[in-house]
Amino acid sequence: MTHPSRTFTKPLRAVWLACDPNSVVTVGLKRTLEERARVRIGRGGPAGESSSVILCLEDAEGATEEVKRLKEENPEATILVFGSGLALPLAQAALRAGARGYIHAGMRPEHIVRAVEVAAEGEIVAPRKLMEYLLAQEEHPDVDALSARQREILGFVV
Repeated sequence: MTHPSRTFTKPLRAVWLACDPNSVVTVGLKRTLEERARVRIGRGGPAGESSSVILCLEDAEGATEEVKRLKEENPEATILVFGSGLALPLAQAALRAGARGYIHAGMRPEHIVRAVEVAAEGEIVAPRKLMEYLLAQEEHPDVDALSARQREILGFVV
């Protein structure tokens, strides 16, 4: 993610936890972050106030729409997605939708704080395993799906 001695110039003014307010995970996130920022909880959050938004999601389904909705409502906010574990399809969907990071319950509290700080600086925060996952998921074009003329043109291009 970043070098441990790095200093952060952009303070975490506020972090909005777009999570279930009754979840033990939400309480843990709040306690983890409240030493560095004012933490608010709830799905309806105050637009324009948060410097960072942590969106709690369980799976990749609907992640794109949720991240895009939050970006529209809070264009200046840094959005991170929080999952219950290392859900690589969720991380991929969130980052493709414009989230600046993916964090999960398996991370140590100090790593979560650092991830939020790094994302607030404008950098992308993602699990190292995500790169391996993305490389394994690389899509190869289906040349057989091309028409005879398209294959002929592709042959000329190559």
